[in-house]
Amino acid sequence: MFYGSDDIKTCMIEIDKKNDCSIGKWEILEDIMVYDLTYKFFYSKGQYFYKNFPSIFDKDRRNYYHDYKFILDFASDICRKVIKNRDENIDYVPTQIVIEYFKLTIKSLNGISFFGAGNGQKNYCLFLNKKQCLDGSLIKMIDSFYVK
Repeated sequence: MFYGSDDIKTCMIEIDKKNDCSIGKWEILEDIMVYDLTYKFFYSKGQYFYKNFPSIFDKDRRNYYHDYKFILDFASDICRKVIKNRDENIDYVPTQIVIEYFKLTIKSLNGISFFGAGNGQKNYCLFLNKKQCLDGSLIKMIDSFYVK
């Protein structure tokens, strides 16, 4: 997977670094499809919300209640700050399973975007392997620098 953000500050917050790290600026070379968990959603105090969430009492839209609830819970989990302890890898497992499911079942999907845990800004998880990140076929690094 490739993880990124729209700005340097957000990247550093997400990796929990104030300095002593390398940052790269990347360019996407072709159109890709990203499921945007920031579109029509809003984020406040570590929780996702949807402005037009269907009510279970709305006979026309109640069939969508559980679908929306699942997406909101998933989005809230993916942006949750993981506390670094011996169990942090376990905390990632549920969201990684859902991401792998999306990746394997929606062939045209290239990634997701979501609000970050650190400052609520937009982050990206692109379904790229190491080779795709390095061979310049879909994305390429156009600049890099070190933050002291």
